[in-house]
Amino acid sequence: GRVGPPASSLLNAATVVGERRRRSIAPLIPPSAARSAGGVVLPDASGRRRAYPAAMTVVTLTPWAPKYLQLLFAANSLEMTRYLVGPESDDEVRRRHERYLRASAGEPPRTRMFATLADGVPVGGIGVWPSQENDEAALETGWNVLPEWQGRGIAKLAVRLLIPIAASLADPGQRLIA
Repeated sequence: GRVGPPASSLLNAATVVGERRRRSIAPLIPPSAARSAGGVVLPDASGRRRAYPAAMTVVTLTPWAPKYLQLLFAANSLEMTRYLVGPESDDEVRRRHERYLRASAGEPPRTRMFATLADGVPVGGIGVWPSQENDEAALETGWNVLPEWQGRGIAKLAVRLLIPIAASLADPGQRLIA
């Protein structure tokens, strides 16, 4: 199989892709509405003119670091964990944080954890880890975005940024479960 660049360079590339793509994922709005709201009308990649709102969120991923412990505590609410096991104790959150720190360093192998930033503000997390699907080895991904940042397409962009990183960790033909 093809050996790709190290995950750290893929992360840097993913960040740039996220910044470049901010225009290509802009919602379609009439040019007159964009101009009146302070936006612009620009050609897209195919040359068609598209209207873009003035405020665009730039989404980036950064390896999980000690400073993101408070992000885990913020995400440890009933609202954020209702489809999981529910909120964790403070000790469980701290243990999760330690696992995320190890994962951001690649331990265990093929496991990574990132903080999701929106315009430089930590708003959630996303990761990839080995899993099984129908008795086949797979890589699974999971993510969260704090409630006050939901509904802005942040998770969608974070997943798009994670895919090349996950692909660099996968065996040829291995599935990614999202």
